[in-house]
Amino acid sequence: MQCQSKLTQCQAVLTQRTEIHQLKRQERTAAEAEISQRRAQLQ
Repeated sequence: MQCQSKLTQCQAVLTQRTEIHQLKRQERTAAEAEISQRRAQLQ
C-alpha cells in the first residue's frame, strides 16, 4: 500500500510540473507576441 501512495504522489508532482511548464510556455508566447508588436510599432 505504501508503494501505491508513493506512486500517487509522484503522479501529482508530475501533473503539477506539466501544468507549470505549459503556463511558462504560454507566458513566453505572449511575451514574444508583445515584443514583436512593439518592434512593429517602432519601425
